[in-house]
This record gives sequence, C-alpha cells and structure tokens, in this order.
Amino acid sequence: MYKRICLIFLSALFFGNVIYARIVNQDEAYYLRLINQNNPLPDNYEPENMINIALYVRSTRSEIWMEERAGRSFIEMVNSMVLDGVEDMAAVSGFRDFSHQTTLFNRQVARHSYLSSEEAFRRAAMVVAPPGASEHQSGLAIDVSSSQVSFALSQRFENTDAFTWLLENAHKYGFIIRYPRDKTYITGIVYEPWHLRYVGVFHAERMVELGLVLEEYWETLEISSTLAITTTIESENRAEEENRDGLAERIRRFLSRF
Repeated sequence: MYKRICLIFLSALFFGNVIYARIVNQDEAYYLRLINQNNPLPDNYEPENMINIALYVRSTRSEIWMEERAGRSFIEMVNSMVLDGVEDMAAVSGFRDFSHQTTLFNRQVARHSYLSSEEAFRRAAMVVAPPGASEHQSGLAIDVSSSQVSFALSQRFENTDAFTWLLENAHKYGFIIRYPRDKTYITGIVYEPWHLRYVGVFHAERMVELGLVLEEYWETLEISSTLAITTTIESENRAEEENRDGLAERIRRFLSRF
C-alpha cells in the first residue's frame, strides 16, 4: 500500500478527456475539511498556529486571526490584487471561537422568536452557522468587503471590483467562494460572496474548473476513494494469485525432472 499516506483518497475528477488523479495526504485533508452541521468541529477546537493578518493587509479591525498557512496565502493574494490595481478590499472577520459563534447564532435565532423553535433554528442556520458548524472556528475562512458597500457583509459585494478579481483569481491562491448563489440547496447557507475558504491551490483550482462546492467535492473524493481502495485490493489479490500460480508452475517444473 502507499507509505506515509494517512488518508487514501484518489480524486479522479473527470472533465473532457482529462482525468486528475491525486492522493490526498493528511496535510491536504486538514485544509479540505468539510465543516457544516453534519460535520461539526469540537467545542474546544482552535488551530494550533495562527497569525494576525491585520498586521499585513487592510482590515476593519486591529486583530483578525487565521490559521497560519491560510493566512499567509491570503496575504499573498491581497498583495497580488493590489499589484493588479484593485486596492479596495478589507478583511472583516477571521477566526471565531465556539463561544463567539454561539453568541452570534443565538442573536440570529432571537430575531425569529415569533416562530417555533425548530423553524427559528432552521432559518437562523441559513444565515449564521450554529456553533461548531462555522468554518470561522477552523481559522481557514475569511470574510472580506469593500468601501463600495461600506465594508458590510452584503450580497452587493458581488458588484465590486474586488469580487470580480476574486472570482478570476482566488483559486490560484487556494481560496474558493464557499457559498455561491446557485448552490444554497446543497450548502444550506444563503449566498455569501464575501466568505472565502482556504482549501489549497490544487483543490481550489479543481473545484472551480468543475463548478463544485466543498460538499460535492467531498462526495467525489469519497466515491473515488472507494474505487481506489477496491482497485488496490483487487490488484493485490491478482498479484497474490499470480504469485501462487507462478510458485505452483515452478514446483511442477522442478518435479518433472525426476
């Protein structure tokens, strides 16, 4: 089997006549982690290494933390954006711990107090992720905005120069627009053009080329993983049978000498 591979996922992604085959190792799996209500983070989860990106890029507050690799990729992306003449974008929100997310979510639920508790929860969860289900807790997500929308987290951000640049280039730095307009029925989250998620360059480029959100991409990986493992087992079984057949043939040849 494959040595030093902790998670065996053969992502065979088909488009045209091209097949992208890749093994996802433990490091990549960390950045690809699917986080939602069905796949929550532990209450006490925090990234081990984080950096304050507000020290390096335009931000709306003095401290905005991200997981280190994701943060450095975001800084690199923003610097490239500025070099391309697009300067009107600021980081708004990065890492949020479980407690902070609980406060935000409960506040959103309270806005629907006239509904049943189940319906209030459902509607709130489409706008603010329940605690544990927020990508912000992973340190891999960043919300951005522009002065063109008064630095609000608004769907109007899609009309800004910054968003146009992100659509064309974010994947080159490992980021995806996590909650697109046409996939809300899959993500369960309203359209958020401001919410970027780091998954790594290779996988961000594949997801953009295929038009997949992270939920769909993981389904592809899981199906391909099963195929890969099944193929590996079948190959090993065939090899064992061939070895046994070869050994039997050698024994027959040896005995025919007498």
